[in-house]
Amino acid sequence: MMVYGNRSKKQTGITFPQMECWSPMTEMATFAADLNGDRIMCRVETEALTGRWPEHAREPMKALAEHRASIQAVARRLIEEERFEDDGSILIRRSDF
Repeated sequence: MMVYGNRSKKQTGITFPQMECWSPMTEMATFAADLNGDRIMCRVETEALTGRWPEHAREPMKALAEHRASIQAVARRLIEEERFEDDGSILIRRSDF
């Protein structure tokens, strides 16, 4: 069994607490996922949000708020596919939708 930090790659329960923010430095939305008690940071590229939902180009966090279920479904799939970045986070790109 492979491990990222304390995180076992064998998933059983993925939940999404109500934690999200915008990083003006990286220009990405960030939200949390919990996997078996471990926290995974999920980042969404601006292009993924505004490309998928162009009506939110000026306020990308509105896309996250209005389409949370779709975005979390992508994050869940990437976690289940074990597509972690080197730092253990998940990065959602436009091509992931």
